Amino acid sequence: MSTRKRKFSPDLQGIFEEIQSILTKIKPKLNDSRQSAWIPLRTDLLQIAVLAESFTKQRPRSNKEWRHLADTLDREGVNLWNASTLIREATDDGHRSIFAALRLAGFRLIEAGLEQKPGIETLTHVLQLASKAGASLSEIGSNDLAASVLGCAAKYEESLRSTDDPQGVQARSRARATMVYYSSRMEAAWREGNDGIADFMLEKVTENDQCLSLLPPPDRTVLAAKLLEIGKTLLRTGSRDSNHSASNARKSIKWIQKSFSIIEPLEDAGDADNRNLKRSILRSLARAYFLSSSEDPDNLTRAEASLHELIASVDSSVDHTSAEYQQLRWMRIAILKRRKAGTSALLDAFQSIIDIWNFQKATLPTSCKS
Repeated sequence: MSTRKRKFSPDLQGIFEEIQSILTKIKPKLNDSRQSAWIPLRTDLLQIAVLAESFTKQRPRSNKEWRHLADTLDREGVNLWNASTLIREATDDGHRSIFAALRLAGFRLIEAGLEQKPGIETLTHVLQLASKAGASLSEIGSNDLAASVLGCAAKYEESLRSTDDPQGVQARSRARATMVYYSSRMEAAWREGNDGIADFMLEKVTENDQCLSLLPPPDRTVLAAKLLEIGKTLLRTGSRDSNHSASNARKSIKWIQKSFSIIEPLEDAGDADNRNLKRSILRSLARAYFLSSSEDPDNLTRAEASLHELIASVDSSVDHTSAEYQQLRWMRIAILKRRKAGTSALLDAFQSIIDIWNFQKATLPTSCKS
């Protein structure tokens, strides 16, 4: 027996062999094009994750004593992670559960194969994997597993933060990984009802100007959409509970405002998705200001300002006879009535709707005008 094998823990070798045994069993099923056949594999994948985590905790401090296994663990982890991308868009509970399990097992195997002192590029990569795995677990309600993985992500983020990059070669990838981590922690805390952590991570996301400036437009769009969704969730909750409607609307304002601040620098990018997202943000913001105005009357003025900006943003790009445009006009009337605007302002608002009706009638086929 070689010196390396004599030093190597029999327990660690046993864990490795057990992982390999489970992988040998499930690989044929993962190769099955019928992804419904993957769903029963969740228990095996979770077991792989447990074993890989145990391997990570027990491995020797010297890389050379276990490097002969590390490459295998890393390769198998990458394979499982890549398999998860095949069902990324699935919406049913079964597939979402297997997606999260694949990401968890993939991350834990990759983590088990890490060198003891990874460099900045490796830290950036594994931080993103940990954050995304934690987020996928949070989305299906596996809060304990999500907390465990995101706790690991926190350690990698701390290590990444303390690693020097004097030439800034990894600045952009570091910023992306950091933002994925913060937003994953934010969403997980929000789902668990931990408002304190969610708010703290929201500030981390939106107050880090240096990181935000390095994010490519698609990443900013995704981030803004996440903040908007939380704000809209608060608005919907308020709509179902009239006793807390104004309170929830007031809470939603912070999230929607932050969403707008992230997407606003991209308004001249000419991207249709960004324009649509900005309109959705302004529409939600106007509604939030309107619903919260019973607690803060000044929010009526803010609602009207948001609505004016929204109408201006759609004037050149949306058919004035469209349902969206008409909804904005009715929203304007609701705001004017609540702030007890003068007769002339109300008449002007109603006239804009009447003008559209007259236009629609004028353009109808003769047979439809009877």
